[in-house]
Amino acid sequence: MNTTGNISLVCQATQFPDVCYSSLVTSPGATNAKYSQQLVGISITIAYQGVNESDAFADQLIQESASDVSVKGIARDCKDLLTSSKFWLQECVDSDLDKQVQDMQQWLSGVLTYQTDCTSSLSVVKKTKFIKKMMHKLESVARLISNALSMVDAFASYGSNPQHWKRPTLHKRKLQASLTSSFFSVDTTSNSAPSWLGMHDRRLLEAPASLISPSAIVSRTPDQPQLTIFTSIQAAVDHAPNHCTARYVIYIKAGVYPENVRIPLQKSMLMFVGDGMDKTIIRGSMSVSKGGTTTFASATLAVNGKGFLARDLTVENTAGPEGHQAVALRVDSDMSAFHSCSILGYQDTLYAHTFRQFYRDCRIEGTIDFIFGNAAAVLQNCLIRVRPGNPGVILSTVTAQGRLDPAQSTGLVFQNCTVNGTEEYMRGLLAEPRKHLAYLGRPWKLYSRTIFLHTYMESLVRPEGWLPWDGNFALATLYFAEYLSCGPGASAFSRVPWSTQLSIADALGYTVQSFIQGDSWLPSTNIPFFHFI
Repeated sequence: MNTTGNISLVCQATQFPDVCYSSLVTSPGATNAKYSQQLVGISITIAYQGVNESDAFADQLIQESASDVSVKGIARDCKDLLTSSKFWLQECVDSDLDKQVQDMQQWLSGVLTYQTDCTSSLSVVKKTKFIKKMMHKLESVARLISNALSMVDAFASYGSNPQHWKRPTLHKRKLQASLTSSFFSVDTTSNSAPSWLGMHDRRLLEAPASLISPSAIVSRTPDQPQLTIFTSIQAAVDHAPNHCTARYVIYIKAGVYPENVRIPLQKSMLMFVGDGMDKTIIRGSMSVSKGGTTTFASATLAVNGKGFLARDLTVENTAGPEGHQAVALRVDSDMSAFHSCSILGYQDTLYAHTFRQFYRDCRIEGTIDFIFGNAAAVLQNCLIRVRPGNPGVILSTVTAQGRLDPAQSTGLVFQNCTVNGTEEYMRGLLAEPRKHLAYLGRPWKLYSRTIFLHTYMESLVRPEGWLPWDGNFALATLYFAEYLSCGPGASAFSRVPWSTQLSIADALGYTVQSFIQGDSWLPSTNIPFFHFI
């Protein structure tokens, strides 16, 4: 391989090869790079430089939008997204591609989502000259990130020789050969755990709350004067040390906490422990119907710090169906897990925004697109319930997955879950079935990917199963799939032709181990875990 020939080879695997070539050929060191790993690293550095320039645009937009409430909210979102982008790109720069290729796929997938989110938000406001310039910059940087992601995907799929590299395919999930035998030999009812937490975390997840020694306590009525007890959850979060490497446990006693909680990027390894799903309740009511509030900012609980855990509590947004987009829980925490939690809202309840997430024995309720985002999320043994919406609104959709690029290692996977309606919704369905039309999901973005494995579906799920977003948008590129769905709403023969019934071989690509690398970030935890066969 010669100088620019190396560059041409790696760029052939990208979505934007001309952009790839022109950015690399002018970068110091690229033409002399001997190994594909070097060119991948340089591409990520180029993307970081682009994001840094976009970040300066966000700072200026915040200053210029001081008198415009709607633009100001978007500017703040963009600032947060670009700050997170720089953090995760730096993680990629500091990582070893040979050893952390799956991590880098996840991180670059998240960063690409952040760029596009900012651009999409700006597209709905008045286009000033500056906003147009910023959008152009964001779109250019998104192409750089997409190219870096495609290279990492090619490295993961085909090895280090770029002569073998190809562009990412639409839906391919390659199961590691070393895992295949273990998948076929493990009992699906096993309570062995995915492997992304240590023994200390295992004890925290299985022990009664009363036996846990917390790092901080939150109580609405402090009754132990000898202890430091916070009266708000946010105060306890703020008090936690930055960049923890050991688990920091915040015990939240029973009660209703009316606050919007933010866990910033620097607050890693936090854990919330409540007194029970219906006893410890974090409650907010922000929504886009309130001027200046964006979907991103509406969350009752927003989690950015890596490695977050929560158990035995409820997160709720009470804005109601009239509030439109109103998030209860937004998660941007890589390697995060939620056990025995209730997530309640209406439209856009759970925003599984980015990175690897795991939900077990949770209850999630909403009306429209109420589980959405572009994380790599697996939900096991969860109860998914449709609630009644606004009068006259007859459609309900469980999911709206936001995969933007075929190289993104993202999607929503439901395993051994139940899709049902609340008692009120089911009474309405029985009385007026034509006014209660519920679907498993619709494609929010071009490469939307949602999979249901061994899931029980009640009669509220329409025989077609899935709903288009707008005409034929994404119908040729989405991946909506099921494996052994059961129940009165699980008619495989009536499903729309653009959905898929999976084989066992295909289904193996969407287990906790293969999809979110659970074998590397939930070791020996006692969160129950299904090995799929």
